[in-house]
Amino acid sequence: IYSSEDLENLSNAIFEHTSYGKILFNQVINLTDDNNPTDGIINVDDYINLSFNRIEIDTAYLLNLNRSATLSISNLTYTNPRIAMNGQTCPSSICTKQSYSGGVLIFNVTHFTYYNAEESPSGGVTTAGGDSILSSPESNFDVDVENIEISLKQGKSTKKDVMIRLGEMVAELHD
Repeated sequence: IYSSEDLENLSNAIFEHTSYGKILFNQVINLTDDNNPTDGIINVDDYINLSFNRIEIDTAYLLNLNRSATLSISNLTYTNPRIAMNGQTCPSSICTKQSYSGGVLIFNVTHFTYYNAEESPSGGVTTAGGDSILSSPESNFDVDVENIEISLKQGKSTKKDVMIRLGEMVAELHD
């Protein structure tokens, strides 16, 4: 049994469903300050969702759980998982992958919303040092270009933006 003071200053708090995943808070959390602090009830079951390939906290209700944390998603079968946030690839400014081994993906997040994992596509656009690089599982592709004209004096160079479209995939290359 925890006192109110204990619940207001929980450090290294863990919420876990052993079959699906775990949340380890990296900061002290106050579990007593929800959206109705006067009712004396903290209902984490209704507002924390740890289910297959899903970790979510309703921070509209559990206000003080919108903190940085280390998340683990278990029982995955991906070859190369990537982290998704609200159904989109999570940016590295919010999600940082620590490891993936034995079907367990471990990553850090800066705040809470809905997170899951998905298989990384075998082709896609990757950013490296400011340039975009297009990779594709296709070994070749056709480029239909009407005109590319560049006039340069010998020994000079220039950079131009180019867009390559492969079906639904688009790569924009910028100088």
